[in-house]
Amino acid sequence: MYNISMRQRYSADEALNRILRSIQGLSVGSENPGTLTGEILSVNQALSDLAELLEGSLPNFSGTVPANITRHNYLLKKPCGVFAYLSTGTATTCETADQWYPILGPFVNSPFEDFTIQDDMITYIGGIDQNFEIDWHCTVSADAANTTSYITIKHNDEVHAAQKMGTLMKNAGQAYAYSGTLVHTISPDDTIQLVIQADGDGDVLTVHHFTTTIRQFFY
Repeated sequence: MYNISMRQRYSADEALNRILRSIQGLSVGSENPGTLTGEILSVNQALSDLAELLEGSLPNFSGTVPANITRHNYLLKKPCGVFAYLSTGTATTCETADQWYPILGPFVNSPFEDFTIQDDMITYIGGIDQNFEIDWHCTVSADAANTTSYITIKHNDEVHAAQKMGTLMKNAGQAYAYSGTLVHTISPDDTIQLVIQADGDGDVLTVHHFTTTIRQFFY
């Protein structure tokens, strides 16, 4: 457990000078309080330089955000996520029972940040591993009565079968509504795909409507 009595406490001017030098890419030396060397700017001077640095107008310097601050960009609500909806109903033939097949769309993806969009999947291009909440809501019908279908997420090559959601469609051609949610860690360059299955060989499932959201979890 963190011992607050051991917490280092910089003065305001030293803390601001340390922040400024870190973003300038300059060394701050020892992290012990009172050990900062060189010219120590006043609070007003440090804040002024910091403002100019972030605006790109500080002479002889261009700001570089230290690598260990990257996560804080996300904590400060850096946009990251996807909303998508099915623009036209799409039919999927499940040639083999209990096998997973992609829901091909067409999907409209807007807005989206830190993802790239392909025909039947998306790729996360953010800078850090993150927990994401993935939600989906849909209406689906089957060409045969008493068909059970399921939908879930395929992450890279892994199908999240434990989090699948489905229903028994007793009447052929009738649309049934169901939805699902899962939370999972997604890393840079990982892919996400919506997949569907049925319990009979050759079942044809028509997805009439589909909305899905991928958003940061905890942040």
